[in-house]
Amino acid sequence: MVQNFQCPKKQDFSRRIVLSDETPISNVASFVTERTLDIFDVLTLDGKERAQLFLSKDPKTWKDDEVFITMRDRAINMKVVNDSAERAIALIERYNESITQNEDQKQYLLQVVAAHRKKLPTASKAAMMKGYK
Repeated sequence: MVQNFQCPKKQDFSRRIVLSDETPISNVASFVTERTLDIFDVLTLDGKERAQLFLSKDPKTWKDDEVFITMRDRAINMKVVNDSAERAIALIERYNESITQNEDQKQYLLQVVAAHRKKLPTASKAAMMKGYK
């Protein structure tokens, strides 16, 4: 796999891997290119250069390598948000918590919102003007 870091990045790069019966892939190493090294720059300053220090060694010795340990720990502790839905849910939860901490007030607020949605099912200025006449 380390040798594949020398492979040039693919020009027809897409964010999704599409496999077909003609795709000659035998293992994960087939997906590794020089672009894969970019992950090391995410983990630490001068990551590509620092990663070469442990990548050039025998993988059995990596567990004792200071650079490897630092990058491994940062990768383990990295919070990954891989989906816009997860970000939206987190945003809504934070907003909900910022409004009030009192459960009774939250329930009342939800009832008020439900009543407004019944009265104004379409969120537009015209519907709002019509609903309040």
